[in-house]
Amino acid sequence: MGNIAYPIEFGQLRAGIEADDEVNYYDICNMPLEIHFEIGEIEFQPSREGLSYTKRTINALLARMRNVKQEIFNNVKAQSDAIDNVWDKVKFLNTMKDQLCMNDAATACLKKLPENVKSDYYSTDVRVLETEMKNFNIRVSAYKMSSYASTLTQISQFTHKTYGDPEKLTIDSPFRTK
Repeated sequence: MGNIAYPIEFGQLRAGIEADDEVNYYDICNMPLEIHFEIGEIEFQPSREGLSYTKRTINALLARMRNVKQEIFNNVKAQSDAIDNVWDKVKFLNTMKDQLCMNDAATACLKKLPENVKSDYYSTDVRVLETEMKNFNIRVSAYKMSSYASTLTQISQFTHKTYGDPEKLTIDSPFRTK
């Protein structure tokens, strides 16, 4: 575009964006980001003072923004895949959820974790069965982490509160409710 920076007016793009993606594209529009186009890919106002938001320009902008979104996802996924420990991976992904444009990528990665990891918008629970922890000589029913705190819940044998499905706990477990 001749080395001229044109701001992207998000309001002009809204018609081409699905409602659930609106926040991500808004964040991308407001990032300190340069998106380069070849001459002729997008159209300008006759005065050359701004972009002309024709269907062609909107489609070109949205296509590049989808590429940016995919790159963000690939980056978060690669960093997440490099972490072997599930607990550390969950901590990393929850940190990413709070970063500009990273929420959807981190949430998608959290959904692909094993079924003992449950995540919603506000928190992520990593459930660990007592039988899986017996080799560590501790009795743990759950790890709980939100974006505000990380806690390890350790239940003594005198506590009869059960986290998760009591049928999945072992028969001889002191945590099993009857």
